[in-house]
This record gives sequence, structure tokens and C-alpha cells, in this order.
Amino acid sequence: MLSGRILRKLASSLKPRGILCVLFGFTFGCVFNITTIRRFTEWRLLDATNIPIGIPMSELSSAPNAVSINLASKPVTPIRILCMILTMPNNHALQARAVKRTWASRCDDYFFHGLHHYPSVLISVGSAPNAVSINLASKPVTPIRILCMILTMPNNHALQARAVKRTWASRCDDYFFVSSENDTQLPAYAAVSTENRNQLWDKTKFGVIYAATQYGRPFDYLFKADDDTYVIMENLRKMLEEHPKNQSIIMGRRFKVSSSFCGSILFVGQCAQAVGVNMVDSLDAEGLERFHPFPAFVMLNLEENNPSNWLTHFNYHKLLVGQRCCSNYSITFHYIKPPEMFTYDFLLYHIHTVFNKAQRDLSEK
Repeated sequence: MLSGRILRKLASSLKPRGILCVLFGFTFGCVFNITTIRRFTEWRLLDATNIPIGIPMSELSSAPNAVSINLASKPVTPIRILCMILTMPNNHALQARAVKRTWASRCDDYFFHGLHHYPSVLISVGSAPNAVSINLASKPVTPIRILCMILTMPNNHALQARAVKRTWASRCDDYFFVSSENDTQLPAYAAVSTENRNQLWDKTKFGVIYAATQYGRPFDYLFKADDDTYVIMENLRKMLEEHPKNQSIIMGRRFKVSSSFCGSILFVGQCAQAVGVNMVDSLDAEGLERFHPFPAFVMLNLEENNPSNWLTHFNYHKLLVGQRCCSNYSITFHYIKPPEMFTYDFLLYHIHTVFNKAQRDLSEK
């Protein structure tokens, strides 16, 4: 700072021309300074975080490759969120509508999901600004209802059958076991008096008749499995969505016709066709198998064209190996012991990776 005395002395020594130069210099300096500040301020406004980067515009515009500045920490595109809201019919008028009129409108898109078995009733699709377009036309209005029939035997009631009950059977709409002894804890019903492989067909007939007479119309499909089968029920429902409910079908892994193998399966198929029930192939859209006669680790390690493997000879479709052995939407694996059954259940329903969980929640259409 200059004192007033010094300024007065300086002013008295200057001629009018000098005064004009001082004034011009002072004014030009102010203008230059303001211009520089404005140009710097304009650059700061480009930074969305309001953190000054400290590069003047004059330096930025003249720097080689000035535009190549590392802003990797800044999001390139905004995060888009689809909101799924669980509700029920009694809440549609007030509770769900209140959600729709408040925070749901701030989602990129949203829909309401009924408390039913997968796939459920979708009652509303959001109309938020810039909402993503999601086609839900293929979703069924009512859920598919599946009755599960599991063949077992008295020696397996305590461990094998109970493991089925505590894992995948709980995801059926209802289930029952067919055995040679009654067991109210499962529940199991006695279909035969003795246990041997020759009784399997009698057990199956009993189970089908019991399902028709005791359960009847509330169910859309009857699913038959053994007590050493692990079933991914969500994938079974997805496959059945592809077929009208009023279409009578039999589905499963398809084997070649042979006089010494699958004779009972051929007989069942012929009987079904005689009464208008169609045998339907169960391959997925990529031509991969969904029903597997062995555990997953066996299927993944099968050798191509191995003459000692009976599946190579009797599988109707060409047997694929490696990860092509099995559909991403596989439904069953066979010869699963109780500890393995609980392991399958834990890996599928309790462990989630960040990538796979998001993919699983949104992939099915």
C-alpha cells in the first residue's frame, strides 16, 4: 500500500500526459485482471465438483493436446436405477399409489411386484422422465402352479427325503412323497408293499392317480422326480412359461429308443400321445440340455465320444462336453446326496456375487 503523502508527491510531479498514462495503465491492468479472472472462472464452472483445477484458460488453450485431460474419476454416464416395489392387491389403492406419487417417480423406471411365486403379477409400469422402455408383455398374468411328486423309500425318509423337503421341494406350490410306507412328517404315502426297481412304475402310477384325485385342478403341472434329484424350480417355471397352460405336455431329457433301455419311458410316451399329450423337447434356446442324469461336476467332466459312457450312446441329441454340457438355465441334476443337496442350495440361493446377482434379478423376461 502507498501512503497518501507519497501519492500526493507523485501526482504533483506528473504532467497531464503522465497522469493519462497512469490512468490508462491502471485501467488496462484492471480490465486485463478481470478478463483473466473471468476466463479462469469459466474454466472452473466446467468442473462439476466445484474443485478448482488451477489451469488458466490461456494456458489450457495453448497447451499441446490440451483436451486430453484425465477425468477418469468423473462418471461418463449417469447411473440409471430400475425400482421394483413389492405390494399386494389390498394395497394397490392407497399404499402403492402413495409410493407411485412420491419417491418412485424419481427412479429412472419402476414397477410393482405382487407377493406370489416367481414369476409374479406385474400390476404397474412406471412413467418416470427418461424412463427406460421395458417389455413386460410376455409375463403371465397368473403364476404357474406346480405340484411335485417325489419317489422315495423308507430307508431314505430320515436323510435323503428330508434333505429334499428342506431345499428345493419347499419351492414347489405343494409336494408329496411316494414310498412303500406312510410318513406323516414328509408327507409320504405307501404305494407298494415292497421296495425294488421293478416297483418304480407302480409308484409312478400311484402318484399320478393320487395327484389327480387328491389335488386336482388347483395345479397346472405335475412334476415327478426321485429323492436324489436336485431341482432348480425357478428355471422349471421359466421353461413352462414357454407353453400355454391348456397344452398337455410331457417334458424331460430325451433318450434314443432302445429295446434294452428306457422301455418304460417309451411306453409312457406312447400312452401319452394316444390320449393327446405331446412329448416336448426340453433343450434351451441355444440347444443345450436342461435336465441332467448326473451331478454337475460329472456333467462338466464328461469326455466326448467316450465308449464307456452310456450317455454317449443313448442321449437323443449329440452329447456336448465342458460348459456346453449344461444350459445356463439347467433344471435338474441327479444322484445328489444330502450334503451335496444342501451345498447346491447354499450356492444358488445364499451366496451372491455382485455381477451375478444383478444379472440374475434382471435377466429373465
